[in-house]
Amino acid sequence: MRAGNTTLNEFLTRQIKMNIPIYQRKYNWSLDECKQLFEDILSIGKDETRKSYFIGSIVVKKDSEELLDPLAEVTLIDGQQRITTLTLIYCVLCNYYKNIDERLCHNIYGNYLVNHDLDETNKLHLTKNDNESLKYIINSISTDKEFKLTPDNSINIYNNYEFFRNQINEENVETVIKGLKKLIFISVVLDQEDNPQLIFESLNSTGLELNKNDLIRNYILMGLDTKHQNELYENYWYEIEQEFKNNGWFFDEFIRYYLSFESGRLPKRADVYKEFKNHANSFENIDDLVKDVHKFAGYFACIRFGKEEDPELRDAFDSLAELDFNVTLPFLLSAYDDYQNSLDNPDINLTRDEFIRIVKYVESYCLRRSICDIPTNSMNKTFARLSKEINKQDYYNYFVAAMFEKDTYKRFPTNEEVQEKLLNQNMYSKRKILKHVLIAIENTEGKEFVSTENSSIEHIMPQNLTKDWESELGSNYEEIHGIYLHTLGNLTLTPYNSELGDKSFFDKKTCDNGFCKSKLTLNEGLCELDRWTDKEIIDRTKQLSKKIINIWKYPVKTSRVFDILNHINETGDIEEYTLIDFEELNNRTITRQLFDTLNILILKLDSTVDQVINKQYITYKKNKNFVEIIPLKTGLRLLLDIPLTELTDTRDSCEDVSNKGRWGTGLTRVYLKDEQEVNYIMDLIKQSYEYNL
Repeated sequence: MRAGNTTLNEFLTRQIKMNIPIYQRKYNWSLDECKQLFEDILSIGKDETRKSYFIGSIVVKKDSEELLDPLAEVTLIDGQQRITTLTLIYCVLCNYYKNIDERLCHNIYGNYLVNHDLDETNKLHLTKNDNESLKYIINSISTDKEFKLTPDNSINIYNNYEFFRNQINEENVETVIKGLKKLIFISVVLDQEDNPQLIFESLNSTGLELNKNDLIRNYILMGLDTKHQNELYENYWYEIEQEFKNNGWFFDEFIRYYLSFESGRLPKRADVYKEFKNHANSFENIDDLVKDVHKFAGYFACIRFGKEEDPELRDAFDSLAELDFNVTLPFLLSAYDDYQNSLDNPDINLTRDEFIRIVKYVESYCLRRSICDIPTNSMNKTFARLSKEINKQDYYNYFVAAMFEKDTYKRFPTNEEVQEKLLNQNMYSKRKILKHVLIAIENTEGKEFVSTENSSIEHIMPQNLTKDWESELGSNYEEIHGIYLHTLGNLTLTPYNSELGDKSFFDKKTCDNGFCKSKLTLNEGLCELDRWTDKEIIDRTKQLSKKIINIWKYPVKTSRVFDILNHINETGDIEEYTLIDFEELNNRTITRQLFDTLNILILKLDSTVDQVINKQYITYKKNKNFVEIIPLKTGLRLLLDIPLTELTDTRDSCEDVSNKGRWGTGLTRVYLKDEQEVNYIMDLIKQSYEYNL
């Protein structure tokens, strides 16, 4: 690695081709960042006392041994945003002088934009649409055609180029050129043996935080050769980015849900990148990892972005998505994968109709809990772990049993609990859920489809009581108003909310856009009533609550579900497991070899040591558990039932996981991936064994 100060102009005048690798994020500087840079350039250009202005670092990796022989091809690891923006400024300058000073235009074009001696090769090569837009801009300079770039090409390239075109004029153009000459940065040239990933992470550990898509894409692709990078990006990662094109912020959440499958817990947002790197180690090669992420990203788009092809299943997904119950996604992604695999895998029994019913029960579970004001802080764990509680050979019945198994604050609220809660529940404070509920009731009960798109929530008894309403409600009007104003029975839908306002009940019924002329089934019963008091509100609440529990159903405890629950209560587990149930142990892989070796050595510790096989791990115990083994694709994860502080670890390989979610009871985590490490691992296991005697 070599580093040194250089001016922008010195750097760009070299015969150089700067490639932006496909794993880099697109050009994304905003207008605010462009304005700040332009102001800095003008300021330094005007200041005769300043000879230079530092703008950060540029990191490149050599693609050939000789940097300047005859064309230096380099990969731009860091500095894309600044170099691209400065290149756009030079494009504007070139176009500005095109018809004013041909010599100066030619000088800028040949020195800072293209390599004149090498067939006009552009110095900067961006990714995909960004590059096409930049090529168009540069090519337009040497032609007489009017520049006609559109936002469809690349919105940031377009916006920022137009910004600089509008800013640079006769009064400031020379100042801009002076300012550009004073720009300096640290040029870092990496050798072939340098690790670009580590350097990239270090450079981006401060300042504007990269999103998880950028970090993860870089982590996956950066260490691969160019051909391999292109194959994985074009065939898989580009499609992933397209799925999240209009919902970029959802990518981070998707990765959290994706990572929850193995651990049974939802990672903290701040730990996503770190945990993804740990997760990547469980794959034999990077291709399998990318394919796996690609597969689940497609599932996510079906569940959350309305891309499911099956109309009935799509409706179920869309209904859930409307309520933003994203906490359910770890389970739904896992279940969707099982559903997709069920046709080819005889060990998974999950039909289409069963899966649709499961999705609807998931929505019912969440909605009922919201109505009943049950705290939501447990739901992350509930849905992260739910797939682990299901025997896939009888998927639907075990899912229902798992729902019935949840008690106290994790419970599935009963019909009676929901109906009782709705009598006094403030549903107006849950407006998203309320509107969803009212629309669903209308679409279920309505004789014909009536659009509710322009409808809003209407208080039948208004929020502001008039004298007419005080008379309508009677002497206890204040109490009635306080208790029942925001309850379900007093709320409906209408496109004429502002027109109805605080009118009397009679006027709300009979006016031109009143309830009697409403096409909504929700409002039919209102027209038949002569008055609107607490009695009528309570009656309507009861009517609507019956419809709610019919739409969002409570699970049915069939005889099969009853048998499953009895089995779980008797054994503490959903089924009995053997080593055959661990896919990672089914072949003569390194994982199986390591397990067999370790298993023999552990059982030799004492004739009374028991091996207990659970769904996710294998436990070894005497009086107490002393180690749990979790088979991975490329080795074993061990949880030792001993505090890290009590352990003598000669290699400092162990990690304290006492405050982390995990399978098993162990407090200290260590990995075994090589037979040469067996003796070291057994020493740690013996310490845990003796600690628990």
